[in-house]
Amino acid sequence: MLVTVSLEGLVSQDHLLRKIDCAVDFTHIYDFVEDLYCTDNGRPSVDPVILFMMVLVQPLYGIPSLRRTVEEINMNIAYRWFLGYLLNEPVPHFATISYNFRHRFSGDTIEKVFTWILFEAQKSGYLSPEVVLIDGTHIKADANINKKMKKAIPSAAKVYEEQFMKEINEAHTVCDKHNFILDTVVTSGNVHDSVAFDALYERVTRRFLQIRIVTMDAGYKTPWICKRIIDDGRIPSLLYKR
Repeated sequence: MLVTVSLEGLVSQDHLLRKIDCAVDFTHIYDFVEDLYCTDNGRPSVDPVILFMMVLVQPLYGIPSLRRTVEEINMNIAYRWFLGYLLNEPVPHFATISYNFRHRFSGDTIEKVFTWILFEAQKSGYLSPEVVLIDGTHIKADANINKKMKKAIPSAAKVYEEQFMKEINEAHTVCDKHNFILDTVVTSGNVHDSVAFDALYERVTRRFLQIRIVTMDAGYKTPWICKRIIDDGRIPSLLYKR
């Protein structure tokens, strides 16, 4: 039996992705990646705007991996509508997305897109950067130590695992009171919070001059950090420990 359906009619009018589609003009991404593509040579590439939109779906819906994101997009009507793919159209392979973000889009490209989205949110009145919160979150990397290897050289595997646990990544993030991420830096887990502070503080205060209060946990409580914030005419707000 042949059935004709419209994706437009299958996605509810109040769906989150509809709201995002109405609020954000993703075609601006072309301005940031134009010099990374050749218009008259090589195979046709996957639309870079689609790649960024696919990556956006992952954190919006808490999907744990890029591979799983592509699987979900394949099956989810709303995701397909958001990306402009019909039900019978294949979506890009997760390896294609991964390759582009590893080898084509530089850190500068990602930074430009991130900044553009932030200022779009600010222009619409969603940001409140007068008071910001800085904190660090440990992110456990996915390292698979082969079971046979553990049996053959258990002591070596144990040493490696202990060393690896010390190097787990930590993301230091600045948010406003509405939970918008204003900036972030990633360090190895054995870098103390206070050491990671300088780069993050410089970047976020350069971007948002209106910051007045900087709230942090005890890991950032050092004389240098407090002095620097006060010297800038801002107020440090930290937890008190007896």
